[in-house]
Amino acid sequence: MLTALVNFPLVALVLFAIVEAYNRLRREHADEAEPAPGSDADAEQLVLLREIRDALWVRAGSATSDEVPDRAARTATAAVADPDDPRR
Repeated sequence: MLTALVNFPLVALVLFAIVEAYNRLRREHADEAEPAPGSDADAEQLVLLREIRDALWVRAGSATSDEVPDRAARTATAAVADPDDPRR
């Protein structure tokens, strides 16, 4: 009986330490995997999303292909939001 009273807290302490170490490593790994805001990956994703948006507008008939800015213009200003853009 005395052995069980001693073993239980020891096993609980070891298990707690293992879970804490696992959670700490998982948080550190998640922080490393996320790109920094404003990085090139964000700019590329923004350009891709704008291309998809423009293609959907042309497909739906909301805009003609002449009204949608060309890719070079979008790429040059991908990271800058246009507050006067009526399509937003």
